[in-house]
Amino acid sequence: ISNTTISRPPPADAHPLAQEAGGLSGKPLFDLSTQVLRDMYIRTGGKVTLIGCGGVTR
Repeated sequence: ISNTTISRPPPADAHPLAQEAGGLSGKPLFDLSTQVLRDMYIRTGGKVTLIGCGGVTR
């Protein structure tokens, strides 16, 4: 469904490197990616196995 985002949700938007180009992944996207999975579950009526994983956090 998704991999990374170019958006910078809080608190990532306040990071000194937030204006750099490229996709963001990991912990800052947890809420956003969970919502995307929730929406897809509803759209598929729960008939498709959805797996949420990954992201690099330090």
